[in-house]
Amino acid sequence: AHGDGIKVGKDSVEALEEYFFQTFGPKYVEQDKLLTHTLDGSLNDLYRRYQRSLTGDDRIYLAKNNNAILRYPSLVANNPDFAVFILFRDPLDHAYSLLKQHQRFLQKQDEDPFVLTFMNWLGHYEFGHGQRPFDLPTLPKAPFAGDATSLNYWLERWISYYSYVLTLDRPQLISFETFTKDPQAVLASIAEATGLAVDPSGLEPYQKTAPDFPEHDAHLAQRAMEIYSALNEASFCKV
Repeated sequence: AHGDGIKVGKDSVEALEEYFFQTFGPKYVEQDKLLTHTLDGSLNDLYRRYQRSLTGDDRIYLAKNNNAILRYPSLVANNPDFAVFILFRDPLDHAYSLLKQHQRFLQKQDEDPFVLTFMNWLGHYEFGHGQRPFDLPTLPKAPFAGDATSLNYWLERWISYYSYVLTLDRPQLISFETFTKDPQAVLASIAEATGLAVDPSGLEPYQKTAPDFPEHDAHLAQRAMEIYSALNEASFCKV
C-alpha cells in the first residue's frame, strides 16, 4: 500500500487504537483537522482494559500510532509505565515522503473509494482525500497551509509536529538517520531503556539515495532544519 515492498492482505495485523478512541473518547475528528484532547481517569482505565483484552496481564502492548500525539500529555500522565519513542527524520526527506504517500493514496482512493472509507474507520487521516492536519498549539498560519499537493504544506506539518514534540515530557527521540546508519546500536539502546530482551544482530545499515526535492520555500526549510538540529541534540541515542 505504501510502495515499500511490504505486502498487506486480509490476514495482516491492523491497528485498532483509533477505532477505540473514536468510539469511546471525546470527539476529536473534525471536517478539516484533528483536535488535541485529554484522557480522563475513567477513559484511561477503559483503554488499559482494552489493551489487556488483547495481551493478557503479562505481555507487552506495543502501539505505533501517529494520533497518540493528540492526547500525549494525559496519556503519559495516566500511564507512568509507558515507554514512548518518537522517530524523527531529515525534514526535507520526511516532507517529500509524506507528499508522495499523499499522492499515492489520492490515486488509490480515486480508483477504489472503499480505501477512503476503510482509512477513516481506522482513524488514518494522514494521507489522501480524508487528510486532516493535527491542530497542535504549534500549527502554523501560513499561505501554504491549504495546499496538500505542495512540499511546503508537508514541511509545515513537519514543523508543527516536531516543534510540539520538543515541548513534551518523557519521549525518547530517535533519529531515522542514526537508525539507518547503525540499527544495532539504536535497538540496543531501546532494549536498555525498556528492560526488554532484544537481539539486534543481523541488522545491517541502510544507505538511502537522496532524492531531488520539488520546489519549496527556503525559509520553511531553514526553520525545519533548526528544529531538526534541536531534536538531534535531545536524541537519546547518538552514534
